[in-house]
Amino acid sequence: ILARNHVGQLSFIASGKPELLPLHFVYASRRIVTRTSFGPRCSAWLEQPNVVLGVVETDGLLDWRSVVVHGTARILAANGSRADRSDYWRAVDIVRALIPEALTERDPTPERRVLLEIIPTEISGREASTRFLPR
Repeated sequence: ILARNHVGQLSFIASGKPELLPLHFVYASRRIVTRTSFGPRCSAWLEQPNVVLGVVETDGLLDWRSVVVHGTARILAANGSRADRSDYWRAVDIVRALIPEALTERDPTPERRVLLEIIPTEISGREASTRFLPR
């Protein structure tokens, strides 16, 4: 589900209250990479990095699958240690697999310059289906 889909909702705590942020993401190498614009949520992730990502895939009202990812959020930076820079450019490549123009002069959403990596600590899912119900 994570590999097939690229839109989800990220839940986190900001200023002591729960927030829910719709976003696009890429799942690769057991990590989730997304990008956003700089703002108060970045401070929230620095202070409280525990997040939850939810993704739902539907075939109809009663036929769906979902995944919930609990994880740790980390803002990536192009400067810093060699490892930090390597992580940042690896994340850029991951995002560009979905949006090739990302973080270039042709970026369709140039205000989204902050890269966020989510390292899953727990992944679970649910499914509902009418395929096996008696008729």
